[in-house]
Order: sequence, then C-alpha cells, then structure tokens
Amino acid sequence: MAAWERDSPTESSVVVRALLRPAHRLLMFASVVTLALNVADPLVAGEYGRRRSMPLDLFS
Repeated sequence: MAAWERDSPTESSVVVRALLRPAHRLLMFASVVTLALNVADPLVAGEYGRRRSMPLDLFS
C-alpha cells in the first residue's frame, strides 16, 4: 500500500503540519496587513481608485 493510500496520517506528516502551522499563520497575517496598508493609504489621501505603488507605469 502506498503512503497516499493510507487512511490515517503518518506521524511524520502530523509533525510537519504542526511545524508549518505557525509559518502559515504568519504568512496570512503579513498578507492581510500588507493589503490593509495598500488600501488605507490611498483612502486616507482621498485618491480613490489609485494603487499605492505603480511599478508597471513605465511608459507614461
């Protein structure tokens, strides 16, 4: 029987998930904070519909 065909997770996969859980939470938190800051700055400045940074506007 192959490893992916087992019904119960192996002990090593449980350990790996437990180790990655804090890193995943940190990544999600950082993503939410980045999104909030990128949305809040133009809203506070009154520039609705603008992005915080425009790196692709090379030819304007």
